[in-house]
Amino acid sequence: MAKSVQDKILDGTLKDQINIMKLSETEINKALNLLLESRKEIIAQIVSIDVTGTLKTATQKNRLKTLYNNVNDIIDDYYTQISENSNGALLNLAKHEAFILPKIIDEAIGIPVMAPELSLNKIRSVVNKSMVDGELIGTWWYTQAKDFKSNFKKSMSSITKKFQIGMVQSQTLGEMITAMASDGQIMGYNRRNVEALIRTSSAQVADDIRQATFGENEDIMTGERWVSVFDLRTTPICRALSGNEWDSKHKNIKGGMKYQRPPAHWQCRSVMMPVTKTYEEMLKKKPQLRHLTTGQQASMNGLVSADLNYNSWMKTLSKEEQIDILGKKRYNLWEKGNLSTMDMIKQNGTPLTIEELNKKVGRIE
Repeated sequence: MAKSVQDKILDGTLKDQINIMKLSETEINKALNLLLESRKEIIAQIVSIDVTGTLKTATQKNRLKTLYNNVNDIIDDYYTQISENSNGALLNLAKHEAFILPKIIDEAIGIPVMAPELSLNKIRSVVNKSMVDGELIGTWWYTQAKDFKSNFKKSMSSITKKFQIGMVQSQTLGEMITAMASDGQIMGYNRRNVEALIRTSSAQVADDIRQATFGENEDIMTGERWVSVFDLRTTPICRALSGNEWDSKHKNIKGGMKYQRPPAHWQCRSVMMPVTKTYEEMLKKKPQLRHLTTGQQASMNGLVSADLNYNSWMKTLSKEEQIDILGKKRYNLWEKGNLSTMDMIKQNGTPLTIEELNKKVGRIE
């Protein structure tokens, strides 16, 4: 049975969401590499200045002050690099979204009906105004750097006090270095924050571009639908919102939930997809639809499938599409039933660069 236009749009939307997750992993890897470089420099400062070398209060205070100042400079330098990389990646992601959304819908319908993609100025404006949890994304990076400095100072101060009441010098220095381990109390905390911010800011910018694109194409849309593909990580709020639909005035027409947009929480993977008008409704402003076959016209009136989990959705795709999403090795495991849903959606093993994605979807800069 041929897929309806809505099911084709769902396929394109979910594939795009997976690509966004892959892009996020690429940026996370870049950011974590910079964090590891900062860790090396900070440990070098800890060893070089060695606040455990003396118990004299004045000397120790001066050494601690020098250590904090030097480490603050290191943190500022590396977080500036991470922030700049993130800003560039988000702009590239936004340009991709502005390109791919019209492509998904036009291909689903079978004929161009979407307005031209957003201008570069509009895209830049959307990215610059994107907010996560009420704050501009750029502000979040400043906050993360500030938290890193504060956590470092508190940790070093606590360890130093232990040294003053009897911890031996080698133990003190070792504990300071341990706190900077990848999963230590300082670096582990900041690593998790970086991962969460990159994933959430990517989801936010992508949705902001979707919203702007939907706004330019209200003549072909009746509203929007929240899509959460279910697995063990799906949160209660996303389960409740999944399948809800709202009209163009944001009035709920299915599901009963108040209108809101993804991300619903940090590291949210849900996505909003457009609900397009029927053939008869759209024909009034899109006369080119008369060139569609009878079958294509009928497919525009079909409903989107009910809530899916990733495994059932994957089974609706062709083998080529499945391999494209999972990669050859993961596809072989999945086909044999040896790949869990959790493994299937985890994209750490298959990061994607923006250049690879542009080539994949046929976008030319």
